[in-house]
Amino acid sequence: LFWITILLLILAVVLLVVWLRVWAVRVAGEGVQALTCVTERLETAARWDDLYSLFMADGYALVGDLDRALFWLDHAIDYGISNVPFLSGHDPFLAPLRSDERFAGLLDKASRVSESITS
Repeated sequence: LFWITILLLILAVVLLVVWLRVWAVRVAGEGVQALTCVTERLETAARWDDLYSLFMADGYALVGDLDRALFWLDHAIDYGISNVPFLSGHDPFLAPLRSDERFAGLLDKASRVSESITS
């Protein structure tokens, strides 16, 4: 259990560094180049966890890849991310998704997940 925790912490740091780089490149106006930071290995690792999936959604939304961002947000919700107020208004990285009809559907899904947990 100790080593699993250490590995998860290392993965969290790696994801944070990658997405900080993605964000920095995006701010510089080079969103397409930012996507070169995302490897198949990184995406495979992100599939294992709710928060890492949300990080992927945030990053893809930042660079304007809304389809991938919505895919990862859907995956994060499947894994338990269900704080609708956070998703709908407090996560600044998801702002590009909020005008997309599919985002509203994902918020409905997150609401159902949240209700099922509290029931």
